[in-house]
Amino acid sequence: MKLSTSGYGGEKMRKGARVESNDPSRPAVELAIGGEVLRFVTIQPSRLVFQGYGDQPMRQTVTIVPEARFAFKLVKVETNAGERFIAHRLEKIEHNGQPAYRLTVENRRTEPGRYAETLTLHTDSPMRPKLFIHVHGNILAPLAEGEVKPGAAAPKVVQ
Repeated sequence: MKLSTSGYGGEKMRKGARVESNDPSRPAVELAIGGEVLRFVTIQPSRLVFQGYGDQPMRQTVTIVPEARFAFKLVKVETNAGERFIAHRLEKIEHNGQPAYRLTVENRRTEPGRYAETLTLHTDSPMRPKLFIHVHGNILAPLAEGEVKPGAAAPKVVQ
């Protein structure tokens, strides 16, 4: 039995399974595993979505706060497609008196279409050598002159 704890830091988990056998005295056994999952890091927000027009700048900020008992340093940030779709900048900061990081992510794609990226944060911790932040983009085509954004009121024409 395997229990994935990713994303459950600070919560209690329990997983059960029923094992059946040909033993007439014990034809089935219930197994359970559970416990409290210790939080390693707080990443806020945990994923990014860029949606908008490619000719407009789009930027978001992620705050990464290591838990004190698992203090670690971020040593490198990589993207799976280089800087083709997104650019990033990492800064050391303090968050509520604790060492933390601010990761600024900017959309670089200008042509219409969708993309999915993964930011890999390399740590100096043997417990969690890599952390991941998923980034999704939906870039819309620029509006033609006189065209109205979907959901916006059409301009009034005065004659």
